[in-house]
Amino acid sequence: MPDIFDPVLIFDKFLFSKTFWVNAVLIFCISLWIKKKWLRSHPLSSYFYPFLALKLICSLIITYLQFKPGVEIFNIGDSAPFFSIGQLYYFTFLESPIKYFTQLWNAYPTHPYILNFGENFYGWMLVQPKVLFFTKVLSLFSILTFGNVMATALYFSFVSFLGIWKLVSALIRSFPRSQYLLIIALFLSPGLLIFSSIILKEALVCAGFFFIIGIAINFVFNNRKPKKIEWFFLVIAFFVVFRLKPLYLLLLIPSVQAYMIFSNGLFYSTETIGKEWLRKLSLFFGMTIATLLVAFLFIHPGNFSLLEYIYSEYSVGLNDSVGTLHVEYKNLLPTHFSFIKHIPFSFGAVLFKPFIWECHNATHFVAGIENFLVLLLSCFAMSGIIFYFFSAKINFISLLHQKEMHICVLLLLFITTGAVLLGFTTPNFGTLYRYRIIFYPFFVFILLRIIHKFITHFHATD
Repeated sequence: MPDIFDPVLIFDKFLFSKTFWVNAVLIFCISLWIKKKWLRSHPLSSYFYPFLALKLICSLIITYLQFKPGVEIFNIGDSAPFFSIGQLYYFTFLESPIKYFTQLWNAYPTHPYILNFGENFYGWMLVQPKVLFFTKVLSLFSILTFGNVMATALYFSFVSFLGIWKLVSALIRSFPRSQYLLIIALFLSPGLLIFSSIILKEALVCAGFFFIIGIAINFVFNNRKPKKIEWFFLVIAFFVVFRLKPLYLLLLIPSVQAYMIFSNGLFYSTETIGKEWLRKLSLFFGMTIATLLVAFLFIHPGNFSLLEYIYSEYSVGLNDSVGTLHVEYKNLLPTHFSFIKHIPFSFGAVLFKPFIWECHNATHFVAGIENFLVLLLSCFAMSGIIFYFFSAKINFISLLHQKEMHICVLLLLFITTGAVLLGFTTPNFGTLYRYRIIFYPFFVFILLRIIHKFITHFHATD
């Protein structure tokens, strides 16, 4: 068996091999079938192939910069070790498919190459089941691509693109006049474009999580029930997200609960209480049960306090970030008052840091540029909010009853919860930049929408 941990063997001949082009053609055929069957009358159908091409090209470029020996400009996450372990499963499949599926089913790997990879990595896999699950998923892609790293990256990018497309499609039905803002926020955001296009857990999580949100928005706000095939993929999406990033479900569910309380108490009169209200009420109680289950399964049994769990995650992350770019909260203690006192700094650090002058590598530099642009957008948006507040022509009551406002409230709750929690549990900026892509595009979209409203209103009153 070759030493697959040699980076030359990981990349050598992969880009121009027959396997790569066969898989590229297969992806094109699948996309052709999707566009023909499901997107004929879609308002963004003309953008499907351009943005898919952008996503796939980005995947190839970043993967090249990651894996090509002597290049390695982008050192992102643990793509190389993950891919290597997936390759080990793939070689097991070549030796004996029965042995492969036996190991795939087992809780932990028994392949001697995996066991000999190193006690640290193996211990890491035992402590973090999501790492083990991800390497097993990677092995399935390796079988499909015959171990081709570039083709595997293409599939990751393609799957995440479909999840993002589903979300954009749902939001466009609710924001029909904001399609270009959605395109900028969800297709052109640098962080989302990069990290959802390569061999990382975030690519699969984005695909599943955005698909879930897209289905939920269609069901609650657009009165569109999921189709049979969507139910099938919805189950897969929940399973993948729960196994890889249960924290995101823990963030989303309380946000939905808070929105339901807010919307049912403020936006609905007694005339609207009926099937719609009962549906949301039943969904609310379902979300409550789901919150308790996710929280129980996600939090370590030894941590009886959520604050203690968050503080322990912060302490571990801070120790692992020594010598790297990170955020540190002075005098942070596992108490309510201490966390509340540090929330503004945590919120700002997640949304706007690192600054450009703090960056020292390619990934941080991209983050710094994106953060600077978003900071400018935030200043313009805040000016627009102040202008709206002092404008006598704005009917705030009717504004609160708009469906668009309902969704913005839900997204803001999710952004706030995500930014605060990730800010405390993930002090390393490199990791934080990857993790925040699940809610950061929504923040960009809301900023763009506020600015667009301000400009439209300004020209209308000019």
